Amino acid sequence: MPTSTTPTSYQPPAYPRGHLLAGVGVLLAQLGTGIAVYPHLPEEIPRHFSASGAVTLTATTPLSAFGPVLIYAALLALFAAATRLVLHTLPRDHPDAPPPLRDGKLNRPATRADAARGAIALMATAWIVGLVFALASAGVWFPGAVGYAPWFLPVLLVLLAATLIPSGVALYARWRERRDGSSGVDSGTSDGGERL
Repeated sequence: MPTSTTPTSYQPPAYPRGHLLAGVGVLLAQLGTGIAVYPHLPEEIPRHFSASGAVTLTATTPLSAFGPVLIYAALLALFAAATRLVLHTLPRDHPDAPPPLRDGKLNRPATRADAARGAIALMATAWIVGLVFALASAGVWFPGAVGYAPWFLPVLLVLLAATLIPSGVALYARWRERRDGSSGVDSGTSDGGERL
């Protein structure tokens, strides 16, 4: 008897490895840059900036210098685990789904293609979040060139807003699929992989 909660007749869509690799790439770039600049950092590192770009809080520990990198590493692991859960969640339209799952009252993928889109949206959001943390790290490591720059806050806000785009695209595709009445079981790619 299988120990998995996913029925053996359900084949989950492919894991969006390209988006995971993009997130890992952002993390490695942050880590490499941090290691390279750490010996040159001042004793007091800016930790918080006002809206005008002025330093309002400083710290002296290595943890403060690498805080955004460590937080992003933990978030990336969380996003990767959540993506796996989404892919292995039995969709509502699967024949093995019991009636409580089919009525739509539980928030779960409607179709296999919906699960693939949700997984891609999660991992795309993960690497965009990585860019937010990379910019925050750059603000700490290069306060004169980045942290105090007048473009720092607007770019940060644009990146934060961009984190909503992958989920918005997936939700729009789900809405369009419902409106058109198509099952969408294999829309996108045949293996449920890289396309939204």
